[in-house]
Amino acid sequence: MDQTSGAGELRLKSDDPALKNLTVGKIVVAEPVEGIAPYGFLQRIEAARQEGGETVLVTKQATLEEAIDEADIEYQIQLSPADLDSTATNYEGVTAQGLQIDQLQQGLSYDFSVDFDQVLIDLDGDHETKEDQLRIDGSFAFGLGIDAKIKIGTKYLVIPTLEHLKFLAYLKESADLKLEGALVAQFDKEVEVATFYFGAVTVPVGPVPVVFSIDVKITVGARGEVKAHLLATATQSLDISAGVEYKSGDGWTNLSSFESEFDFPTPIITAAGSARAFAKPHVGLKVYGIAGPYAFSNVFVEADAAYDRDPFWNLVAGVDLGVGFKADLPVIGEIANWSKDFELFRKKLGSSPNQAPTLEIIFPADGARLRDGERMEFRAKTNDREQSVVSLSLRQKGVNEVVATASAQRDVITTLMSDRLCLGSYEFELTATDAQGAKATARRSVIVENRIPQVSLRTDLLEDQPIYPGGYLTAFASASDVGCAGEGTTPRNELIEWYVNDERVGETGTLLYRIPVTYGAGDLLLLEARYDDGTDVGVSGTVTLEVSTKPAGLDLPPTVFILYPLDGGDYLINVDYSLHGMAVDHEDGPLSGSSLKWEFEALDGGWIELPAGQEKFKLTTIYGGALSPNVPRKVRLTAMDSAGQESSAIVTISGTVPL
Repeated sequence: MDQTSGAGELRLKSDDPALKNLTVGKIVVAEPVEGIAPYGFLQRIEAARQEGGETVLVTKQATLEEAIDEADIEYQIQLSPADLDSTATNYEGVTAQGLQIDQLQQGLSYDFSVDFDQVLIDLDGDHETKEDQLRIDGSFAFGLGIDAKIKIGTKYLVIPTLEHLKFLAYLKESADLKLEGALVAQFDKEVEVATFYFGAVTVPVGPVPVVFSIDVKITVGARGEVKAHLLATATQSLDISAGVEYKSGDGWTNLSSFESEFDFPTPIITAAGSARAFAKPHVGLKVYGIAGPYAFSNVFVEADAAYDRDPFWNLVAGVDLGVGFKADLPVIGEIANWSKDFELFRKKLGSSPNQAPTLEIIFPADGARLRDGERMEFRAKTNDREQSVVSLSLRQKGVNEVVATASAQRDVITTLMSDRLCLGSYEFELTATDAQGAKATARRSVIVENRIPQVSLRTDLLEDQPIYPGGYLTAFASASDVGCAGEGTTPRNELIEWYVNDERVGETGTLLYRIPVTYGAGDLLLLEARYDDGTDVGVSGTVTLEVSTKPAGLDLPPTVFILYPLDGGDYLINVDYSLHGMAVDHEDGPLSGSSLKWEFEALDGGWIELPAGQEKFKLTTIYGGALSPNVPRKVRLTAMDSAGQESSAIVTISGTVPL
């Protein structure tokens, strides 16, 4: 038989007595043909011929209207596990069964069930690549009833015609699905996991029997797009009647009603994406196994998520319904193929509440320490599911005002600075706030310690000093002690302490140390300056000086030091500046002010001597306003000891006109 047209041939021996009833125009029910008409099929005899001792009857597919002048067939059944003929499963790990009496007595209200595990939707067909796979686990249970009607008569036409066809499936179902995958792809796939086959029912009508068969196909699937990991679960129950009805003169209508319950826990989508998971039972009632009405309900849950959107995810559930009539071969002549798919209903189950941002303080660690007068730097990273930008605010415990604020981009390290902090312990609170007001906080404690003073020696002024027993060692040092505020934070040079060979020898900014006569040639002097601010001691570098032997009868000239002005300095020509210098003689010790003479290099190359005791200079006064700016001039300090020996120190300065 041709599968497209239904045309075929019947061969009988020419002496077969059945041939007398098989004339042209007669309708017969042929034997079943596997894969084409599993329960037989209607054939109309078109012609006959003799061939090799056989009579060949040429046949064509016939319809019920051609075979039956008048019929009113009604078929109603509530299917039970006893009606189940066989099941087929298409995946490893899938089981399909009719529930036993003891299972029903345990309170289960369904007659049939499918359990499936590790059903993979694989986009490229390669099971070794995991990034394009979705896994579906779960179960599906259902109960099924059928109400069918076929009426053939001559009410509308003289010849028999289909007057009324009705098919209604009563489906009570429950699904529990889990959809999980880790992929970056679009997907749209459904797989048939199991089929339930129910035995054929034969209804005698006039000269031919009408054979009905029922099957239920269970498919599961998913469609959407996920950009990372997805985990969506769905629990659903549905009580639905769905089907089709045809009335001559009115055409097709669909029949449906339903009651449903949904329970969809919050989906887990770790990045933007959307997905629909569904389970679809497809119920078919076939006439002779080759044509008939069908109905399916497609129960689905949709979850979609997107960054920078509030709400981050939405959850929708619903039911799609499909009904129609499908004929592989024309069993009912008035009908070709008809179908209608529509969304029965859609319900928003919920949406994500605004999620508070996450907040991580990268720096500092809790209990961080810094020095008096410094500012603490806070570095933080925040992430918000709905908004790409959140606000950061830094507060200090016990202080009402916000210390610092910033706008933070998602996953970008943001820096905030505190005010300058004094000695003590502090607690800070950093808060991230999104556009909906949700907050995340993190805290850090900070300990502010005293800053160790810095001390430096004027090593240039130690050069060329005579280091003889009984003579004088002169040294100069400066200290810096930067603090927050309060007493003792400004360095005072008179608090500088001097140590020679680790023994304290003086408490002044300038050391005047007489080298003991007990020292001999080659002995070393380890010189060091220290500054104690009451909490910590700053220590200078150590300078090593070697003691020499003073030649007998040698009277040394004084050593002269110019401390101010500084060599190479620029000085405003109309401002008063202090002069500071000193002289020390090996035999006489420190020389008095009357022994010192200050001089400035004159414009003609000579020297201008300042009056005795003058301790300030103004360049416009010294040069009578005739000094050109930026012209280097020398400054000389000369000292004379009791033996009439003189020594000088010279620095070079420049005059500058103020801006």
